Amino acid sequence: MIIGLTRGAGGIALAFHLADRKRQNEITLLGSNRNLFETNIEKQTLELCNLIKPSKSKKPIYHIHADPSKIWNNDQWKSFWNKFETEFNLENQPFVEVIHKKHDREHRHRIYSLYISATGKTINPSHDYARAEKLARIMELETDENLTPGHHTIAILNFQPDLIDSLVSISEINPGPVASPKERMQAERTGISKEKVAQAVFRSWTISDDGKSFEQALWASNLAIRQGEKAILIVDSSGNVHSLARLLNLASKTSG
Repeated sequence: MIIGLTRGAGGIALAFHLADRKRQNEITLLGSNRNLFETNIEKQTLELCNLIKPSKSKKPIYHIHADPSKIWNNDQWKSFWNKFETEFNLENQPFVEVIHKKHDREHRHRIYSLYISATGKTINPSHDYARAEKLARIMELETDENLTPGHHTIAILNFQPDLIDSLVSISEINPGPVASPKERMQAERTGISKEKVAQAVFRSWTISDDGKSFEQALWASNLAIRQGEKAILIVDSSGNVHSLARLLNLASKTSG
């Protein structure tokens, strides 16, 4: 599942994009909304944009794009949006939803107002990329989708430590000096090879006196250590998860 997030000021260009003026999708439908009265995509989007005019923020509009790899039913979409609104405190905020369909797949857009009229304040969705990736991983587990590697796995584990054992399945590292096809593809995609990670871990291991200094040395190499259900794990800077024991085994064999 892929989630895209954008903050902005809204306006006619956003309305045209949601209405798919360029006809990039086969079907474009107006979805649900909250506290809006217009009945077509462009007018409803502009109505939402008008609601945020009193805001002093330059970016009071929040655009979310959700693209699951499987076809979701209405209950699954409801589960996702409930999680998203709870995560970012958007439960009472006005929004417009648009559904795009292409090649038998569906993705949805929602535009939320971040402006709270009762207080004059604006919601600040801090750390939103990592938090959105966390929700994507949770929904993948909930809907039995394949887990998608992301850039914020370390941050996700800080938000949701219980996901560690599920995230291991994204990129389990096999023992031995020969990279598997999956590992080669992973290295090409991220630019981080198993061998480089193993060397950095082994170097951190050899210069450390205890667990705390080992963890600090790993952080200096943009690596993090986490306790899984069955093993101790290493998370690299691209978000992939590795077995500590297997990395040390590989590096020690390579170094003799």
